[in-house]
Amino acid sequence: MFSSDRMTKGKFKNNLECHYEITKQELDSGNFTRISEFMQRLESYGSLPRQKVMFTFAGYDDDKRELIQIPEVVKHTQIFINKHPSFWYYAIPARSPFFFMAMTVNLDNYLLVANDATRVFMTKLDNKRTRTLVEKMAVDLEAHGELVNDKPGAMDCLMAWAKLISFG
Repeated sequence: MFSSDRMTKGKFKNNLECHYEITKQELDSGNFTRISEFMQRLESYGSLPRQKVMFTFAGYDDDKRELIQIPEVVKHTQIFINKHPSFWYYAIPARSPFFFMAMTVNLDNYLLVANDATRVFMTKLDNKRTRTLVEKMAVDLEAHGELVNDKPGAMDCLMAWAKLISFG
């Protein structure tokens, strides 16, 4: 695995995965510049980085809450993914359940069930929001697959996200 500041097209050709950290400072300031530039670079590499990026948040290690309980993290995630729907193509679904939950959770009405020993947590999903998100993901992934000449790969991404959603 390599960090996003060391990203090259060649590393993706070698089937390596990239780690991108969204910083607390960026989140607090509402700054999307760095991540937007990162997404543009990914898109310039075409299909190579498909499902090869692990997105995480840095700066919340001392916060006892789960990320899904931090409204500013959820809102930042929602804005970011709405600006960059190709996220669903590049992110590694099995390592990214938070991002799906952040897009479907209703912050005014949700239940968090956590197992403190394993740090596994779940939220009650709103079926309508989930269906709407999956439909939007399908449209966005199809369009992105066409853009990078990888429609079958884009549909593989949709299936991977659907599997994560179905089986958590």
